[in-house]
Amino acid sequence: MREAMQAGLDALNESRDDVTNTLNGYEYGKGFPSYDRRIAIVTEQLEKHDAAIAKMQEALAAPVEPIESEPTQTDKQAWWAGYRAGKGLPPDTPRQDAIAAPVAGMVISDAEIDEIHIKAYREWALNGSRFYRMFARAIIAKVEGK
Repeated sequence: MREAMQAGLDALNESRDDVTNTLNGYEYGKGFPSYDRRIAIVTEQLEKHDAAIAKMQEALAAPVEPIESEPTQTDKQAWWAGYRAGKGLPPDTPRQDAIAAPVAGMVISDAEIDEIHIKAYREWALNGSRFYRMFARAIIAKVEGK
C-alpha cells in the first residue's frame, strides 16, 4: 500500500513540474486578458497539486498500525460453510451428513409437487397463449382422467 502511495506522490511531483513549466510559458503574456485567464487556471491547478502533495506526504508520514484479523477460511471451507448454512445445518455438521440432509423447509412430497404443477397448468389454461391453453388442458385432462 505504501509503495502505491509513494508512486502516486512521485507522479504528483512530476506533474507539478509540468504545470510549473506551463505557467512559466504564459509569463510573457501577462497583462493580456486571455493570458491572465490562462495563468489563473494554471495557478489554480498548481494549488490543487500542492494540496494533493501535502495530503499524500501526510498520509505517508502517518504510522502504520497493524490490523488484527480473525482467522480466515479457505475458499473450500467458506463454500462448505455456506452450503451448511443454506440447508439450515449447524456449522460443525460433517460434509457427508450435510450432503445427505434435505434442505430445511424444502421437503415436498410428490403429491404436493403434482398439485403445484396442476395449479400452474390451470393458470395456463385460463391465461396462456393459444398453444399453452391447449397444452395445459391436455395435461389437466390426463391427470384428472377425463
